[in-house]
Amino acid sequence: MRTIAIGGEPATGKSTIMRRVLELLGPGSPFAHGLCRFTLHSSVAGHPVSVLGMYEGEGFPGTDRLSMGVQPHAVSYLRSLSGPATVVFEGDRLFNGKFLTAAKGCGPLEVYVIETDPALLSMRHALARADTQSETWLAGRRTKVANIKRDFKHVVLHNDLPSDVETLAQFLAGRVLA
Repeated sequence: MRTIAIGGEPATGKSTIMRRVLELLGPGSPFAHGLCRFTLHSSVAGHPVSVLGMYEGEGFPGTDRLSMGVQPHAVSYLRSLSGPATVVFEGDRLFNGKFLTAAKGCGPLEVYVIETDPALLSMRHALARADTQSETWLAGRRTKVANIKRDFKHVVLHNDLPSDVETLAQFLAGRVLA
């Protein structure tokens, strides 16, 4: 079993990229419809894949839609898997040192950090999302991501141009099925 973790600061485009990854996993899979829940376990091209998170409906998608108390259940779920299964997730709720350490203890862990030009990030917060997250909260997320980058082997992926979403989604979908 291996885990693919996708994280980064808010507004870097993690959920947009993940939605496209789910589309790329193929028509006919439950992922094509965007209905992804914590316990979903399916097979894409004969490869067992689980997606942690929810992408239907309004509000923040991914693991951020899951309960604040989901982490112990997610760790138990990882420990219950074996063989060639792949678990993939994005979002703040599970993108933390404790969960990543548990995932690493269950098998190979791939950590991908999505980054965006700071000026573009500010514009996304203010215009595209019109979010109300305080600067203090955002600073906490930056620190959290910096700590993960310090403590875990990772790959930084840049999402600055509109074409980057497609490029990154194709890369990550390939990693899910690798």
